[in-house]
Amino acid sequence: QGMAKNYDKALKAGELAAEVFHEVGGNFKIDEAKAWQTMAELHMAIGELSQALRCSVHAETLLQTFGDQRRLAKMKHTRVKIHMLAEEFIEATKAAMESLKISRSEDDLPGIVQSIFFVIEANVETLIEAGATDKPRRVFQQLCERTIRFAKEAIGVSVKLGEKRSEGSAYAWVSHLQIMAGRLPEAKQ
Repeated sequence: QGMAKNYDKALKAGELAAEVFHEVGGNFKIDEAKAWQTMAELHMAIGELSQALRCSVHAETLLQTFGDQRRLAKMKHTRVKIHMLAEEFIEATKAAMESLKISRSEDDLPGIVQSIFFVIEANVETLIEAGATDKPRRVFQQLCERTIRFAKEAIGVSVKLGEKRSEGSAYAWVSHLQIMAGRLPEAKQ
C-alpha cells in the first residue's frame, strides 16, 4: 500500500509539472512532454496501460508541434514498451518503425540503433506469436528475413559508432533470428 501512495504522489507531481509547463508554454513544451512521458512510465510501472498510452501519445503530440524530432523518436520508444506489455506486437512494431524513420531522417545514429532494437524485439514477438498459429511458413520466413536485415543494419551502424555492446547485441540477434528461420549453419557463423 505504501508503494501505491508513492506512485499516486509521483503522478500528482507529474500532473502539476505538466500543468505548470503548459501554462508557461514556449520552449517549455519539451519539459511538458517529458512530464507526460514520466507519467506514462509511472502508469506502465503499475500496469495501467491505457493511461500510459494516453500519456505517451499526448507527449508525442506536444513534440510533433514543437519540432524536436530526435526527442520525438525517443518518446515513441515509450509507446513501443507499452504496446509490448499489452502484447500488441503489431502496434509495437509500427511505433518502433515510426521511431526508426524519424531517427534515419535526423541521421541520429544512436537513435537508429536503439530504434532498430525495438523493431527487432517487436518483430520477434510477432514471429513467436505467428509460429503458434497456422500462418504460412513463407510469411514467417519473410518476417525473419526482414528482421535479420534490421539486425545487420544495427551491426553496421554500431561499428560506425564504435559501440561494441550494441554491435555484440546485433550479432546475437542475427544468430537468434537465423535459428528461428531454421538456418543453423548460418547461425553458427
